[in-house]
Amino acid sequence: MLDLNAHGRLFHFSDDPRIRIFSPRPSHRTLKPAVWAIHEPYEYQYLFPRGCPRVTYCANALSDRADIEVHLSGGEAPAVVAFEAGWLERMLSARLYRYELPPETFIPQDTYEGSVTARALVSYEAVTPVGVESMENLLGRLGRLGVEARMVPSLWNLRDRILASSLPFSFIRMGNAQPREEVERA
Repeated sequence: MLDLNAHGRLFHFSDDPRIRIFSPRPSHRTLKPAVWAIHEPYEYQYLFPRGCPRVTYCANALSDRADIEVHLSGGEAPAVVAFEAGWLERMLSARLYRYELPPETFIPQDTYEGSVTARALVSYEAVTPVGVESMENLLGRLGRLGVEARMVPSLWNLRDRILASSLPFSFIRMGNAQPREEVERA
């Protein structure tokens, strides 16, 4: 079962199986180039094909019980990830590589739009992975973690509802979501 309070090992997910060293890369979220990693309990947020837009959220001690009832199936699942139906084929056929990274040079980078859900960390130094694992059947992996996966026609309405809730969230690759205007016209 997913322990959202544990920190665990650090991972970086990629569709490239040949990475020998992670060099810092520019990011609009950091002042200088960085290598990104995620704590193990939050890996469910990255069990998706590269570029797949998604809305992820969970509950914490500050979450309103009504929000948990409405958005987390009454608390049955510790976390939810939603992705657009248009990504289903890629989700079913995706193969990812989970690189384990040594924690020594990483520092927290958890402050985007008030959310601390991702548990992201950055290193401003090059990092050599300590291991790599090939991953398939991503929906099955989410299920084994106890995470509820939701396939939705569009992410925008859910994003807006979660943003207005008391739940911690992470909105990932939303620039790749179908445009809001197209959804509103349909």
